[in-house]
Amino acid sequence: RLMDELAASADRAVRERLHLLLELLTPIAKSWPAEFCLEANKYAIQVLGGYGYTRDYPVERLYRDNRLNHIHEGAYGIHGLDLLGNADYATFHGDLLGRKVQMKGGAALAELAARIAETIAGARGVEGLDAEAAQLEQALEAVAATTRRLLGAMAQGAVEPALANATLYLEALGHVVVAWRSLAQANAALR
Repeated sequence: RLMDELAASADRAVRERLHLLLELLTPIAKSWPAEFCLEANKYAIQVLGGYGYTRDYPVERLYRDNRLNHIHEGAYGIHGLDLLGNADYATFHGDLLGRKVQMKGGAALAELAARIAETIAGARGVEGLDAEAAQLEQALEAVAATTRRLLGAMAQGAVEPALANATLYLEALGHVVVAWRSLAQANAALR
């Protein structure tokens, strides 16, 4: 969707915000599904009763097919570093790190947070979505606090401990992004 909006927009400021958001969401879009869609498939197999290997339901095929995402992607930890990395660390270790959360003074993360907040506001008052909107708002606040803490630690020279948590940060932000899109879909469906 962001690629379509980017191609369709003639407004330079809008295009810049879309590009930043696309850059921020790319490591999440590449890595989060490879990790957590496999987990969803594992649960689906358990829901069917765990009666062994079967071809009666498509979950066996979905699990097998999704397992390949780790092989195809193979960079979950690297994407976490890319998302949270430090610019000085990136200069030393190449262009891989330090481009996403901190780029343009955090503008991409601010754009994402604004879009999520807009979705939360739109879901308020919709019957059946208040609790989900409140949970997403709490999760967004938790990620914002974690971001401040990790970036603060890195600014004080504690780069390694912050980067050691980069993959966990990717997972947390990925959960928030998926919850955001789920809330938007539920809001559209209920309206």
